[in-house]
Amino acid sequence: MPAARELNAWLVVLERELKANECLRRHQLVSRVGVHFALEQCHDLLDNDVAGIHFYTLNRSDATRTIFDSLGIPRQRNTQAPIA
Repeated sequence: MPAARELNAWLVVLERELKANECLRRHQLVSRVGVHFALEQCHDLLDNDVAGIHFYTLNRSDATRTIFDSLGIPRQRNTQAPIA
């Protein structure tokens, strides 16, 4: 019977891993859909000559970086101090 218990324990672990993997896949799908939708909105705004776009990242900038990089806008760093 130890082999049956060991097999059952492995099946429990496998089931947990499969559920966790499914949750991760759903999260990734939702993230991709959200990035795609936001990217379409940004393109629409830029096509209609808005002066700029401001992103609120709430300390989670991965999606925002993906959107920004997909827009094809070159990154610029202002190395000079603002004129007072």
